[in-house]
Amino acid sequence: MSYIKYNDDPLSKRVSDAFANLCSSIPVKKALRLVDKCFGIFNGSQREVNFCEMSKLMYPVDSSLSIDFEVCAEETLSIFDNNTDAIISYAPSGSPSGYPFGQAGEYVESGGADPSGTPYYYVIESDRNYARGCLLYVEYPSKNKLGDDILPADHECQIIITNRDLTNFSIPLHEFFAHLVNPETRGADSLINKIEIYNPNSNFSIKIKGLVIYTKSNSDPSNCAC
Repeated sequence: MSYIKYNDDPLSKRVSDAFANLCSSIPVKKALRLVDKCFGIFNGSQREVNFCEMSKLMYPVDSSLSIDFEVCAEETLSIFDNNTDAIISYAPSGSPSGYPFGQAGEYVESGGADPSGTPYYYVIESDRNYARGCLLYVEYPSKNKLGDDILPADHECQIIITNRDLTNFSIPLHEFFAHLVNPETRGADSLINKIEIYNPNSNFSIKIKGLVIYTKSNSDPSNCAC
């Protein structure tokens, strides 16, 4: 049932005021914006804070996937799945040539130990593309399915991150999310297994635009691609 609006409706005024504050050319609040490759906090037209380190970013890429999807109400979209949960653990005797093992191993993490005290490790395949990063942007509609204004407070979805051992956690997401992992590591525990976006809203869809970055796992740790 659509929300019934009365004269001097406080909810309607709250929506109007909130969007006016967000969209005004002279906003009431300071705003974080990306201008000329720099994030800045603007107070009106005056820039008060600069964060320009993004202009120095350089990251190796072997392939990529551009994303432009709609996530319907109460549905989940898988951004990528590295399938690292399928990796079988093994002892150092079965290690790939040239890769260090041990508690201080740079590329391979210990996965615990068996009763005999032998450590186990999880290593991703060499010379294979894995999702090492992603950039995501969420677009929210201004009206819901009932034709009512959507409150700025409802501009929130959930990003679900799953690790190799299938443990996962969710964090709230407003508009932008970025993740970049070490592009050279072959340790499976260093990669995110899967990232999903969940739209918890029951009466409107969201649009997800993004870029997934794939980089091949190096077969030789002494021959860095960088």
